[in-house]
Amino acid sequence: MMPERITILGDGQMGLVLAAILAGDREAPDRPQPGITLWGHDAEAIEHLAQTRRSDRLPQIVVPDTIEITPSSAAALDGATIILCAVPTQFIRSVMGRVRAHIGAPDESAIVSVSKGVETSTLLSPLGVIADVLNEPTPGNGARSFGVLSGPTIAAELAKCLPATMVVASTDDELSKRVQAQLSTSWLRIYTATDALGVELAGATKNVIAIAAGILDGLHAGYNAKSALLARGLAEIARLGAAMGAQRETFFGVAGVGDLATTCFSPEGRNRS
Repeated sequence: MMPERITILGDGQMGLVLAAILAGDREAPDRPQPGITLWGHDAEAIEHLAQTRRSDRLPQIVVPDTIEITPSSAAALDGATIILCAVPTQFIRSVMGRVRAHIGAPDESAIVSVSKGVETSTLLSPLGVIADVLNEPTPGNGARSFGVLSGPTIAAELAKCLPATMVVASTDDELSKRVQAQLSTSWLRIYTATDALGVELAGATKNVIAIAAGILDGLHAGYNAKSALLARGLAEIARLGAAMGAQRETFFGVAGVGDLATTCFSPEGRNRS
């Protein structure tokens, strides 16, 4: 079994957390340790991270020495079998345009998004933006394997290895299993699914409800009101998702109600704050 070569695009909180998880204790120790590279767009910041192995974005994380850190897209993407895109949604288009010349052929490099949201100018999902920039068929309709990794994932809690779950969704079952195998630990459980569209929609729309939840908290309206907001908000999210072709069940799972609850109640939820 050949080891994976995994490239993480983005040195924000999720990029740092994913790097630490990938390099940590393995749920399946018989699997070869992957080669891991972390890429960031700011050469000065990346050089500082490479030297100190710490970032102000998530001080709890010490990036293991086994992880290569580079601002060079050519070096980062050379031979990558899985590319994890941890770039904020509104910057995916510019970042992918910058690095696309170095992305492997569709049968060589799978792409998995961990970004949440929609591109404001086009209303495309993160995977939709990536496919658009690469001028490739929409996910699930072409030669390249695409996936999305999401769930209730407050980065500061993941950095402390507190119990958590995520779901990886792809029409390529083999890709889902590969990602599951690489990220599963004793404290992080990865589920697999096929509804990438639903998982992406869940991750974007829950932010709207989280903003409303923050307003209720600011008004001191109480938990009864906020729980009602979550219940009715989830109903709207599920109806929208079904109308767009997603599976209704997705919104009642880890990526749906799980992520919604975390974002609306956690003090570290940015949209709630």
